[in-house]
Formats: sequence, C-alpha cells, structure tokens
Amino acid sequence: MSAMLCGEAGIGKTRLVEDLLQWTARQGITSANARCYAAEGDLAYAPVTTWLRALPTLPLEDVWLAEVARLLPEVLAQRQTCPNRLH
Repeated sequence: MSAMLCGEAGIGKTRLVEDLLQWTARQGITSANARCYAAEGDLAYAPVTTWLRALPTLPLEDVWLAEVARLLPEVLAQRQTCPNRLH
C-alpha cells in the first residue's frame, strides 16, 4: 500500500504522517517514508532512493541488483560478487 499526502503549507501534513508512522511502528508494521521538496530541484528518484535505503536489502538476482545499483551504487559494495554487466 502506498499513499501520497499533499495540501497547503501549515495544515498539519507532516504531523499527521509522523503520528501515522509512530502508530504503525507500535503495531509492528514495517513502514518507510520519504520526503520531496520542490526547492530541491529535479531529483525525480530522491524519494525512491530514500525509501530503498531505509529498508534492508533483499537478496536479488544480478539483473535486478544491476537495476537497483543505478539508483544506489553502494549496493554493489555490499555484495561479494558483482553483476557482470551494469546498464
């Protein structure tokens, strides 16, 4: 499940999400969050990389590891055998 929250500045979006994340943690639910700010410029994948870094890396086949490494180059350093080919 995923959700996107948007609205005017100052209406309590951040507080709502922080409360929801605390509630999910108390329930034992794994959750991840990322933030996006227009002032940061063209960082289209910034929320995705934040989310991927927040979760433990699952064992992946080389082809999928190569794709993830396009956003997170450090995943290759965490693996003993590197994929033969990166796109």
